[in-house]
Amino acid sequence: MKIDLADFVDNKVIDELIQTAMLEDMGKQKLDVTSMAFVPADLHGVASMVAREDGKLAGIALLNKVAEAYSGDIDEEMIRVELLMEDGSDVKKGDCAAKFKGKMRRILSMERVALNLVTQLSGVATLTGKFASKCEGTKAKVFDTRKTIPGLRGLQKYAVSCGGGGTHRMGLYDAVLIKDNHIAHLGIDDLHEALKEAVKRAHNQFANLKFVQVEVDSLEQLGKVLKTGVDMVLLDNMTNDELCEAVAMRDEIDSQVQLEASGNVNLNTIEAIAKTNVDRISIGALTHSASVHDFGLDIIED
Repeated sequence: MKIDLADFVDNKVIDELIQTAMLEDMGKQKLDVTSMAFVPADLHGVASMVAREDGKLAGIALLNKVAEAYSGDIDEEMIRVELLMEDGSDVKKGDCAAKFKGKMRRILSMERVALNLVTQLSGVATLTGKFASKCEGTKAKVFDTRKTIPGLRGLQKYAVSCGGGGTHRMGLYDAVLIKDNHIAHLGIDDLHEALKEAVKRAHNQFANLKFVQVEVDSLEQLGKVLKTGVDMVLLDNMTNDELCEAVAMRDEIDSQVQLEASGNVNLNTIEAIAKTNVDRISIGALTHSASVHDFGLDIIED
């Protein structure tokens, strides 16, 4: 299924990001002093964006906008982009994902911004794919969190989707997640009724909520929050035995509530967590700890 970048971030945000990246790389005067000193102004060429390792591809959908930003004024010759692969594709070492044709000065000036975006987002997609593959054969699906690089949230969540993961919530505005600090003032005996009222208020105030979720860190708390109208319960830092017991409790009391495991999730632990029969596993590392996926720009004959 094709993943639509517009579902995660709008064009204005992308344009502003690229302009910011260009400004920090070329300065207010838009100078690439190396290319201006060593590359003839009328030299044309072709450059290929080539994968240096296997992984998942994300960020290719941005390249036309990057090229447009670096092509100069409307009467200037545009950098032409040929996209050879789609975001979400498996990429192998040596694969050519895209080609750029045009004036070499402009291609060389845009090289780093184009690579920074694709390597960062492909790194997120690749790590997500590794986690998702560990859940195969179970009902569990991998989800992201709000632990994203400031300014890149929409793009990073797009990359998670490219890697086979799901979007938890975009921010504080589209879903309710009642965490431990929100309920710290409540005693355990007050939790059930307080949560029922909070769920009602949330739905009355906000018509288009994706979901209402509450975080618990004990099975005792879980027993209090089921049957309150929440859509999901976040099971924070529970052992696998506790996760299994939580699933059994849910199935007995309210089988419609989805259970999401969080905390102590890594590539060594996720398979066992998925086998506890939870519905979802959220992983902050997908966006805050992914390594870049190595790509390079190779100049080829025109």
